[in-house]
Amino acid sequence: MKKVFLALFVVVTLSLTNCGSSKATVDPNIGTWNLIVEDTPQGNIATELIISKNEANQYVGNLNSALGNSVLQDLSIEENKLVAKFQIQGMDFSISGKFEKATFDGLVAGMGEFYKTKGTKLVTP
Repeated sequence: MKKVFLALFVVVTLSLTNCGSSKATVDPNIGTWNLIVEDTPQGNIATELIISKNEANQYVGNLNSALGNSVLQDLSIEENKLVAKFQIQGMDFSISGKFEKATFDGLVAGMGEFYKTKGTKLVTP
């Protein structure tokens, strides 16, 4: 009888230990990124890129700058590479680039021009 209780105790203990040890992985691309779109006709433009996931587990995002705010369209992030379209002041643009740890390096394209875009992830305490 003692062996049965001991075996049951071991099984329950191992089950509880295994349940508590699994950790959900955090998507490093989700969050707020502070970007600089360089050498535009308006100069360097500070831009905030906000990335999250919706209820369907799809990426969604916004760009906010002094030129306006825009919802990212056709947003895709695969293998840490971002591609999306957006409109600012009625003009069509795209953004593409790569996330590496807490940095972003890419391009904004629009009106036949390409603008180097760099940034870092905003780290909150």
